Amino acid sequence: MNYCIPVYETLPQRAKDNWTNLKDTLRSNQYSSALMDLYEARWVLSLTPLFALFFTYLYIYFMDKCAYCLAWLSIVLLELALIGGGFAAFYTRKYLIEHGNLGEGEGEGEDSSKPTWLLWTAIVCWVLAGIYCMVVACCFKSMKVAIAVIETAADFYADTKRVIFVPVTFFLVGLVTFGLWMYGAIVVASYGEVSVESALT
Repeated sequence: MNYCIPVYETLPQRAKDNWTNLKDTLRSNQYSSALMDLYEARWVLSLTPLFALFFTYLYIYFMDKCAYCLAWLSIVLLELALIGGGFAAFYTRKYLIEHGNLGEGEGEGEDSSKPTWLLWTAIVCWVLAGIYCMVVACCFKSMKVAIAVIETAADFYADTKRVIFVPVTFFLVGLVTFGLWMYGAIVVASYGEVSVESALT
């Protein structure tokens, strides 16, 4: 015989009512409602590993082609972010003073301290940008070596894509082992209370 999961629309009305009552009962409980969420999202959850595998391969390919450029780009972007953050805070402070009638430490209300905080934010951002620039200049050779290591690692992963299955395999083995232990614990617990009469029995 061909067994398959029945479709809700093809069920008789009594079965539909029973299924609806079962779902409502499970939804009313804090713990079983999580199981219902997993059941209703079963198709999305089953497709998630495929999407994860696809995006992992896409990321490895992208890193293989652009690792060197991305490493230097991240260094430049961080420097620009610090400088730009300082200018943003400085011009925001200037705008508040000109249009918000807020002087440096003058005025009433909680907004009177904003220009001062924005000024300090700009100063801190610019100081950090200067320190970061000096660190990059002093450690330039070390950074070139580190970026070369990153590029080599990206090439290695691109050439040996099967290495990503190692953690997945260990996870599945751990999952099966946990399931076997749980099965054993349930079987032992189903025997009821176990009493030892002597050391030999």
